[in-house]
Amino acid sequence: MIKIPTSIHLKGLKGEDFDFSAFARTHDCVVFLYPKMGESGKFLSEQLKNTEGMTGCTVQAGEYKRLMSEFNELGFMVVAIGTQDLAEQIKFKEDTGAQFMFLNDADFALERALELPVFSSGDGKKFYFRQTLIIKGGKIVRADLVLKPQDDAKNALELIKNRAF
Repeated sequence: MIKIPTSIHLKGLKGEDFDFSAFARTHDCVVFLYPKMGESGKFLSEQLKNTEGMTGCTVQAGEYKRLMSEFNELGFMVVAIGTQDLAEQIKFKEDTGAQFMFLNDADFALERALELPVFSSGDGKKFYFRQTLIIKGGKIVRADLVLKPQDDAKNALELIKNRAF
């Protein structure tokens, strides 16, 4: 288990400062980080293009949307974190119709604070590998890379139900 460090600040979708550290210390949540590369996906190395989990952001968000009430019933909030331009992230949220919280980490604060894995595309842009964090009691109790975005929400829900962390 990793205690959430202090001073992790992200952005809300209106560009406002969001104290992620304070939030994560007071809310049990499932956080999924997604790459949503857009045009930069064309500039991936062959190795990255062939890496499982590189695509599927819309499907992943849709599954979290579908299961959100079940997470909430278990006392967990759902939080999506991306690094794309705020306007693109707002459009993604609108396109998915998701009502859970979206945060922006274009400055890669979580990478620095938690040493989360990232990759770069050939056009010089950096992204998080698709990953899910389960946070309970102010601690990351589970952190997983996601290979099958369509199964991520279901898998996270089962882990919480079974307290497999």
